Amino acid sequence: DGEGAATFVGGNRYRGQFQEGMMYGHGVFVWDDGTIYKGGFVDNEISGSGEYRFGSSVYIGNVVKGIRHGQGTLLYTKEVGGKTEIIRYDGGWVNGMRQGHGTMYYGVHPEGLLSSRGSKSTADWESEWEQWRFLAAQDSARGDKQKQQEQQKQQKRITHAEINTLYHAEPRIFAPLSSSQYTGRYDGEWVAGRKHGQGRMQYANGDVYQGGWQSDSKHGEGTMCWRAQGQKYVGEWMD
Repeated sequence: DGEGAATFVGGNRYRGQFQEGMMYGHGVFVWDDGTIYKGGFVDNEISGSGEYRFGSSVYIGNVVKGIRHGQGTLLYTKEVGGKTEIIRYDGGWVNGMRQGHGTMYYGVHPEGLLSSRGSKSTADWESEWEQWRFLAAQDSARGDKQKQQEQQKQQKRITHAEINTLYHAEPRIFAPLSSSQYTGRYDGEWVAGRKHGQGRMQYANGDVYQGGWQSDSKHGEGTMCWRAQGQKYVGEWMD
């Protein structure tokens, strides 16, 4: 029992607390592909509250048996119109999917997204983990696919010293967003990862829709306001 470290077959590594020989309590788990989890463990399983970092994505919130479940925030990137856009979701999760009430922010500004609960500043943390900054980790590898994958793997690999630093670092939280830090926003109900139920969508051009949704589409009674045209429609919507 107590604190320790372990390296598993395949290259995965753990630094944290143990109880009766099992990962239990607070710890950091690093997969060989560069994915990182920092947070709670119960009987060798990832459970509790923690932070996942995988590729250019970050999740902070509740986890049950390694799956997003409960309340949490996911920040990730998506190609939209040939450009990389940052998207953030705050809200409920069930078995790894958005469920219940939640807010999705589109076109999020990359600065000021994360902060520390302790004395360690965001700037300090990001300086130490620069290779995982959003949008900054663009692959410059060239050549055959196997060589490219190996280079990506080496770029993502972190040292034992870095794992130890992360283990002792203060937990991080997502900073609240102001209206100037995103271009679009949906606030409402979700079912199985899709907008479903009642919700309000504010588009990047200023248009606003409020009403029913079904599987990511406007459905049922709703109101649409077109800002540029100064027009408004109130009525039924169908897929």
